[in-house]
Amino acid sequence: MDWAEHGFKTGRVTLPGLEIAVDLAPNQWFRDDGLRFNLGRHKRQLEKESGLKIDHNIRGLFGVSEFITGGMTYVFEQTSSNNRKLYVSIMVARRSFSQMYNVFRVGHESTHVLISYGKEKSLVDALRQDGLANPFRFYNDEEQICDIGGIFALHRRGITQIPWDRESLFEDYFLVGRR
Repeated sequence: MDWAEHGFKTGRVTLPGLEIAVDLAPNQWFRDDGLRFNLGRHKRQLEKESGLKIDHNIRGLFGVSEFITGGMTYVFEQTSSNNRKLYVSIMVARRSFSQMYNVFRVGHESTHVLISYGKEKSLVDALRQDGLANPFRFYNDEEQICDIGGIFALHRRGITQIPWDRESLFEDYFLVGRR
């Protein structure tokens, strides 16, 4: 498959929300599918378009697969025509009517991409530039670290409101100091 033809990028890419630029290896590809209202439908369209089988449990609230609460980052390991390993990621976040949730979700999913490609240092460096500590020293749960990425995306845009269910993480990491 010609990944570039399908909107994937390699080399230098800027991860949305975080606005962190990273250099992907030639065998690493990334595509940002942005914000979508219906992630279940998007998943089916993506499978049809790419021929990839996305094995991801997308059952969201109340078991309704059409309404996922946050977002999804898919990472695939593929073998190229010359038997080289390729790593392909697709990021998509559920669109909300709230700018705060949109920014948070995109930052959260971008952090998953950073982690999946071993680019954690880029996040740590960006946090340190704002006087914040390395979250990997305090948390070992990827979802918590990605939530920190989401809150950091809000911070970068000057949005002071945060998702209500992330307030304790915000207080623990951002306010108490973890510096």
